[in-house]
Amino acid sequence: MVNKTFSLLAYCTVLLLITSTSLARPKEADPRAMILSVFNDASVPAEILAQGEARAAHILAQAGIQVEWLNCAAGGSHVPDQFEEPSPCSRITYPSHLSVRIVSTAQSVREEVFGEAFTGREGKGTYIKLFYAHLAEPNAHLPLGEGELLGCVIAHEVGHLLLGTDSHSHEGIMQGRWQDAQLREAGKGNLQFTPSQAAFMRDCLAGGARRKEQIRAGD
Repeated sequence: MVNKTFSLLAYCTVLLLITSTSLARPKEADPRAMILSVFNDASVPAEILAQGEARAAHILAQAGIQVEWLNCAAGGSHVPDQFEEPSPCSRITYPSHLSVRIVSTAQSVREEVFGEAFTGREGKGTYIKLFYAHLAEPNAHLPLGEGELLGCVIAHEVGHLLLGTDSHSHEGIMQGRWQDAQLREAGKGNLQFTPSQAAFMRDCLAGGARRKEQIRAGD
Protein backbone atom coordinates (compact mmCIF):
# COMPACT_ATOMS: atom_id res chain seq x y z
CA MET A 1 0.00 0.00 0.00
CA VAL A 2 2.84 2.37 0.87
CA ASN A 3 4.64 1.69 -2.43
CA LYS A 4 1.48 2.27 -4.46
CA THR A 5 0.79 5.53 -2.62
CA PHE A 6 4.35 6.72 -3.21
CA SER A 7 4.11 5.88 -6.92
CA LEU A 8 0.83 7.74 -7.21
CA LEU A 9 2.27 10.81 -5.49
CA ALA A 10 5.34 10.73 -7.73
CA TYR A 11 3.14 10.45 -10.83
CA CYS A 12 0.99 13.41 -9.73
CA THR A 13 4.10 15.50 -9.01
CA VAL A 14 5.54 14.85 -12.48
CA LEU A 15 2.16 15.60 -14.08
CA LEU A 16 1.92 18.87 -12.13
CA LEU A 17 5.42 19.91 -13.26
CA ILE A 18 4.61 19.16 -16.91
CA THR A 19 1.35 21.12 -16.69
CA SER A 20 3.03 24.10 -15.00
CA THR A 21 5.77 24.16 -17.62
CA SER A 22 3.18 24.09 -20.41
CA LEU A 23 1.23 26.97 -18.87
CA ALA A 24 4.37 29.02 -18.28
CA ARG A 25 5.61 28.61 -21.85
CA PRO A 26 4.61 31.69 -23.93
CA LYS A 27 2.10 31.00 -26.68
CA GLU A 28 3.72 31.21 -30.09
CA ALA A 29 2.01 33.39 -32.69
CA ASP A 30 0.48 31.54 -35.61
CA PRO A 31 2.66 32.45 -38.62
CA ARG A 32 -0.40 32.14 -40.85
CA ALA A 33 -2.50 34.62 -38.86
CA MET A 34 -3.03 38.32 -39.47
CA ILE A 35 -4.85 41.26 -37.89
CA LEU A 36 -6.99 43.70 -39.89
CA SER A 37 -7.84 47.11 -38.41
CA VAL A 38 -11.12 48.29 -39.98
CA PHE A 39 -11.96 52.01 -40.00
CA ASN A 40 -15.64 52.37 -40.99
CA ASP A 41 -15.65 56.01 -42.16
CA ALA A 42 -18.60 55.31 -44.51
CA SER A 43 -20.87 54.26 -41.61
CA VAL A 44 -21.54 50.87 -43.15
CA PRO A 45 -24.38 49.23 -41.18
CA ALA A 46 -23.09 46.83 -38.54
CA GLU A 47 -24.88 43.84 -40.10
CA ILE A 48 -23.38 44.52 -43.55
CA LEU A 49 -19.91 45.03 -42.07
CA ALA A 50 -20.18 41.77 -40.11
CA GLN A 51 -21.21 39.93 -43.29
CA GLY A 52 -18.26 41.44 -45.14
CA GLU A 53 -15.77 40.46 -42.46
CA ALA A 54 -17.18 36.93 -42.31
CA ARG A 55 -16.93 36.49 -46.09
CA ALA A 56 -13.39 37.90 -46.24
CA ALA A 57 -12.33 35.69 -43.32
CA HIS A 58 -13.77 32.64 -45.09
CA ILE A 59 -11.93 33.40 -48.34
CA LEU A 60 -8.64 33.93 -46.52
CA ALA A 61 -9.20 30.81 -44.42
CA GLN A 62 -9.56 28.85 -47.65
CA ALA A 63 -6.05 30.12 -48.42
CA GLY A 64 -4.82 28.90 -45.02
CA ILE A 65 -4.79 32.34 -43.35
CA GLN A 66 -6.64 33.17 -40.13
CA VAL A 67 -7.89 36.72 -39.51
CA GLU A 68 -8.48 38.70 -36.32
CA TRP A 69 -10.62 41.82 -36.79
CA LEU A 70 -10.25 45.12 -34.93
CA ASN A 71 -13.26 47.37 -35.54
CA CYS A 72 -11.82 50.84 -34.99
CA ALA A 73 -13.31 54.29 -34.49
CA ALA A 74 -14.53 56.02 -37.65
CA GLY A 75 -12.17 58.79 -38.67
CA GLY A 76 -9.37 57.35 -36.56
CA SER A 77 -5.84 57.14 -37.87
CA HIS A 78 -3.93 53.97 -38.66
CA VAL A 79 -0.74 55.98 -38.06
CA PRO A 80 0.30 56.09 -34.36
CA ASP A 81 0.32 59.52 -32.72
CA GLN A 82 3.86 60.17 -31.48
CA PHE A 83 2.49 62.02 -28.43
CA GLU A 84 0.02 59.35 -27.32
CA GLU A 85 0.06 55.68 -26.43
CA PRO A 86 -0.77 53.92 -29.70
CA SER A 87 -4.06 52.04 -29.73
CA PRO A 88 -4.18 48.42 -30.94
CA CYS A 89 -5.81 49.72 -34.14
CA SER A 90 -2.73 51.72 -35.11
CA ARG A 91 -0.07 49.09 -34.37
CA ILE A 92 0.27 48.37 -38.08
CA THR A 93 3.10 46.02 -39.03
CA TYR A 94 3.72 44.49 -42.43
CA PRO A 95 2.56 41.85 -43.16
CA SER A 96 0.85 40.64 -39.98
CA HIS A 97 -1.27 43.72 -39.17
CA LEU A 98 -2.86 45.70 -42.00
CA SER A 99 -5.29 48.62 -42.20
CA VAL A 100 -8.67 48.64 -44.01
CA ARG A 101 -10.43 52.00 -44.42
CA ILE A 102 -13.98 52.09 -45.82
CA VAL A 103 -15.00 55.45 -47.29
CA SER A 104 -18.11 56.41 -49.23
CA THR A 105 -16.40 57.41 -52.47
CA ALA A 106 -13.62 59.57 -53.93
CA GLN A 107 -13.83 62.15 -56.71
CA SER A 108 -10.81 60.81 -58.56
CA VAL A 109 -11.97 57.15 -58.56
CA ARG A 110 -14.20 55.61 -61.24
CA GLU A 111 -17.50 54.07 -60.09
CA GLU A 112 -16.48 50.58 -61.25
CA VAL A 113 -13.49 50.63 -58.87
CA PHE A 114 -14.41 49.00 -55.57
CA GLY A 115 -11.12 49.44 -53.73
CA GLU A 116 -7.41 50.09 -53.97
CA ALA A 117 -4.27 48.94 -52.19
CA PHE A 118 -1.38 51.28 -51.51
CA THR A 119 2.06 49.76 -52.02
CA GLY A 120 5.56 51.17 -52.25
CA ARG A 121 8.33 50.57 -54.76
CA GLU A 122 9.03 47.14 -53.30
CA GLY A 123 5.39 46.13 -53.81
CA LYS A 124 4.73 46.07 -50.06
CA GLY A 125 2.04 48.01 -48.25
CA THR A 126 -0.13 48.03 -45.13
CA TYR A 127 -3.13 50.11 -46.20
CA ILE A 128 -6.20 49.53 -48.37
CA LYS A 129 -9.19 51.75 -49.08
CA LEU A 130 -12.67 50.58 -50.10
CA PHE A 131 -15.40 52.68 -51.75
CA TYR A 132 -18.70 51.64 -50.21
CA ALA A 133 -20.97 53.72 -52.45
CA HIS A 134 -19.60 51.83 -55.45
CA LEU A 135 -20.52 48.51 -53.82
CA ALA A 136 -23.96 49.50 -52.61
CA GLU A 137 -25.56 50.75 -55.84
CA PRO A 138 -29.13 49.30 -55.99
CA ASN A 139 -29.44 46.17 -58.18
CA ALA A 140 -25.94 46.71 -59.60
CA HIS A 141 -24.52 43.43 -58.27
CA LEU A 142 -27.51 41.08 -58.11
CA PRO A 143 -25.57 37.80 -57.67
CA LEU A 144 -24.09 39.18 -54.44
CA GLY A 145 -25.40 41.07 -51.45
CA GLU A 146 -23.57 44.16 -50.21
CA GLY A 147 -21.89 42.34 -47.34
CA GLU A 148 -20.72 39.45 -49.50
CA LEU A 149 -19.30 41.79 -52.14
CA LEU A 150 -17.62 43.89 -49.44
CA GLY A 151 -15.91 40.78 -48.10
CA CYS A 152 -14.71 39.72 -51.55
CA VAL A 153 -13.23 43.17 -52.14
CA ILE A 154 -11.47 43.15 -48.76
CA ALA A 155 -9.91 39.78 -49.56
CA HIS A 156 -8.89 40.96 -53.05
CA GLU A 157 -7.17 44.10 -51.76
CA VAL A 158 -5.46 42.24 -48.91
CA GLY A 159 -4.20 39.90 -51.61
CA HIS A 160 -2.56 42.87 -53.35
CA LEU A 161 -0.70 43.80 -50.16
CA LEU A 162 0.61 40.28 -49.59
CA LEU A 163 1.24 39.30 -53.22
CA GLY A 164 2.92 42.57 -54.21
CA THR A 165 3.10 44.52 -57.47
CA ASP A 166 1.30 43.25 -60.60
CA SER A 167 -0.68 40.66 -58.64
CA HIS A 168 -3.77 40.61 -60.86
CA SER A 169 -4.37 37.23 -62.49
CA HIS A 170 -6.56 35.62 -65.15
CA GLU A 171 -8.42 33.43 -62.66
CA GLY A 172 -9.71 33.47 -59.12
CA ILE A 173 -10.31 36.38 -56.82
CA MET A 174 -7.29 38.36 -58.06
CA GLN A 175 -8.83 39.00 -61.48
CA GLY A 176 -8.61 42.69 -62.30
CA ARG A 177 -12.14 43.17 -63.66
CA TRP A 178 -15.23 41.73 -62.01
CA GLN A 179 -18.10 41.38 -64.42
CA ASP A 180 -21.23 39.22 -64.34
CA ALA A 181 -19.30 35.95 -64.65
CA GLN A 182 -16.97 36.76 -61.76
CA LEU A 183 -19.85 38.00 -59.58
CA ARG A 184 -21.80 34.80 -60.21
CA GLU A 185 -18.79 32.74 -59.19
CA ALA A 186 -18.40 34.90 -56.09
CA GLY A 187 -22.07 34.32 -55.27
CA LYS A 188 -21.43 30.57 -55.39
CA GLY A 189 -18.36 30.93 -53.17
CA ASN A 190 -16.04 29.94 -56.01
CA LEU A 191 -14.01 33.16 -56.28
CA GLN A 192 -10.94 32.16 -54.29
CA PHE A 193 -7.16 32.55 -54.30
CA THR A 194 -5.32 30.08 -56.50
CA PRO A 195 -3.15 27.48 -54.70
CA SER A 196 0.05 29.27 -55.75
CA GLN A 197 -1.26 32.64 -54.53
CA ALA A 198 -2.33 31.10 -51.22
CA ALA A 199 1.10 29.50 -50.74
CA PHE A 200 2.86 32.79 -51.53
CA MET A 201 0.72 34.71 -49.00
CA ARG A 202 1.33 32.12 -46.28
CA ASP A 203 5.07 32.34 -46.96
CA CYS A 204 4.85 36.13 -46.75
CA LEU A 205 3.19 35.96 -43.34
CA ALA A 206 5.57 33.28 -42.11
CA GLY A 207 8.54 35.38 -43.21
CA GLY A 208 7.18 38.34 -41.27
CA ALA A 209 6.76 36.18 -38.17
CA ARG A 210 10.36 34.93 -38.48
CA ARG A 211 11.66 38.51 -38.77
CA LYS A 212 9.75 39.46 -35.60
CA GLU A 213 11.29 36.54 -33.70
CA GLN A 214 14.77 37.51 -34.92
CA ILE A 215 14.24 41.10 -33.74
CA ARG A 216 13.02 39.89 -30.33
CA ALA A 217 15.98 37.52 -30.02
CA GLY A 218 18.34 40.44 -30.64
CA ASP A 219 16.80 42.61 -27.90
